Amino acid sequence: MRGISLTRIAAASCAAALCFVLGSCGGLASIMGHVTLEPVRVESDDGHELHLRFSGAEGRELRARVYELRDGCWSGPELESELPVASGEGEIILSFDLMAESVAVVLRELAGERSAITESDTELPEGEYAVTVLDRELQLQTGEETVVAIQALSDEQKAGPGLEGFEKPAALDSYEAAYALTLTFE
Repeated sequence: MRGISLTRIAAASCAAALCFVLGSCGGLASIMGHVTLEPVRVESDDGHELHLRFSGAEGRELRARVYELRDGCWSGPELESELPVASGEGEIILSFDLMAESVAVVLRELAGERSAITESDTELPEGEYAVTVLDRELQLQTGEETVVAIQALSDEQKAGPGLEGFEKPAALDSYEAAYALTLTFE
């Protein structure tokens, strides 16, 4: 009886030590295929700038895409950029005025800074665009696409579009035009 108890204790101790070592470096999330994405701040002085902290993305590639809502369905991507992730943790900065025209993506991590700017010559309806951005931490699976911002145009004064509009486009029917900015770690 005593030998079994000691064996179980030793196995549990080894498992706890392994979790501590992997978890302290963000390695456990990376091995499990999880990436943590957390909003840090939003700036809206001249255009929109969304700062997101990420971890668990070592060796992955970051893809940023912009979709347009057409006839009740998301089409596109209209714009797309890709950046390799080296160290697995850092900050993503997404900058745009009208996301369907141009999005700048900056990736800052220990290995350095990389950036990409995607532009389109799409003619957009004029007016006031409301923006909603990610406001909570997410745990993503590798390859899972998640919406981080939606920008929509309306004649009426109303609150910004909800991010649930990406999964349920009918929620955006009352807007003249709508665009979604998504991120994927592949």
